[in-house]
Amino acid sequence: MLLNTPLIDTKSETEVRQNSVSLRRVASPKKPGGPSRYSVDYWRERLFRRSYDYKSERRKIAEWYVQVQYAGRREKVGLSTNNKEEAARRATKFYKRLQATDWETAIKEFCPRIEALRTMTSLTVGDYLALVQPLLRVRPRTAEIYAYALRKIAREATGIGDRSRARFHPKSHEWRRVSDQIPLSKLTPAVVNAWMDKTMAAAGTKQSDRARQARNINSFIRNARALFSRKILKRLKEMEVKLHKPLPFEDVTLEPQGSTKYESTIDAKQLLKNAKTELQANDVEAWKIVLLALGAGLRRGEIDSLQWGQVDFKNSLVRIHSHGNFEVKTQASEAKVYVDQGLLDELKKYHTEGDTGFVVAPKMKPAATSAKQYYRCELVFKKVTAWLRTQGVKANKPLHTLRKEFGSIICASADIYAASSQLRHANLSTTAAYYVDNRKRVYVPVKDLLADESANSAPAKPRTKSGEAKRTATAPVSAL
Repeated sequence: MLLNTPLIDTKSETEVRQNSVSLRRVASPKKPGGPSRYSVDYWRERLFRRSYDYKSERRKIAEWYVQVQYAGRREKVGLSTNNKEEAARRATKFYKRLQATDWETAIKEFCPRIEALRTMTSLTVGDYLALVQPLLRVRPRTAEIYAYALRKIAREATGIGDRSRARFHPKSHEWRRVSDQIPLSKLTPAVVNAWMDKTMAAAGTKQSDRARQARNINSFIRNARALFSRKILKRLKEMEVKLHKPLPFEDVTLEPQGSTKYESTIDAKQLLKNAKTELQANDVEAWKIVLLALGAGLRRGEIDSLQWGQVDFKNSLVRIHSHGNFEVKTQASEAKVYVDQGLLDELKKYHTEGDTGFVVAPKMKPAATSAKQYYRCELVFKKVTAWLRTQGVKANKPLHTLRKEFGSIICASADIYAASSQLRHANLSTTAAYYVDNRKRVYVPVKDLLADESANSAPAKPRTKSGEAKRTATAPVSAL
């Protein structure tokens, strides 16, 4: 009977090596009374599962391995099965073939995957993606973004023309098939840099167009480069995968993209009043979305999946965390967001005691768990986007602009650290570079410094721009 042995009952590689002196010998004879090397029983006791570290926890992979030493060469051989009995039989066959031929022949016949991974020159883009995707510790959606970026860069950088609309569809099977056949060894830093230069040249000479193109290029480079992170490379080394050097994005410098700092063009108070007047009566779900985006700084996916159980009316906060229908963007995203009582007062109008369903559009079906981006409230989001454009919000992502406005209001009333905490960013640099418009304009009071000392007995202090409104640290919905 074939048994799939639980991971907790398996031996580690170290235990196998300690308990098997024969593994350190070259074709040593069998022990008196012990099983022969040509028997399944011999190899069954020498199987192990390789381990790795993840978040300070030691884990094991499911595939069985065996370490074989023969003719002065030692290899950890993956047996391509999670079944212990089948693995023992494969190990036996491998050893018999090894003695009848040689290492290269045995590996080629019994472990073609190992042979294919020996050098990057034999890997295509598709091979590499299949190899690293199980090693990624990101959401399926994020993994798809990384893969799409690598395929796009490889395709365009190696000169494979593509003018079809399929190039805009990351799930296009034909587009992916052609991209996956490109040898990864062709994607060198020189080729990537040439692609960047050519793409920037296509943007023309207009500064705004060049800045936009630079941001696009940098985004693709960052996403594709994530597939060659230090953690991934370490795991590949443990798997004895020898990568061709230099790596595709080694020493590749990002394009200068100018200032990306958010500059507010919104009158938040007037916008919120208009939303209350125009949306509350006609489209209450759209009104809730505006409230949560501007008053709590939530992302689109967080609004889409927010449930009443995450809204703490007593402590005036919203808890963002993963649940059955939602996975947080990053670990830092899983946190509390402190909100104004005015926001909670507005939401309370639509909440009944004991209701734990979705806050927005509760009757719509939850999002499916897949790599494809899907929102329950897609139609409502489109209505909100259209309405925001009528209010003068002209950015590419009007709803996300409300999140940036939220961060700017927090920064103006407290500081950038409070804004970064409320926005739940992992790094303060992200908040400073993209999300905050510094509204506190502090300057040297030249007029006071030049004034007659007799008329100015008190020392001059830095002043802020007159008329600047003081804001509370939680987007003041009630004040707005």
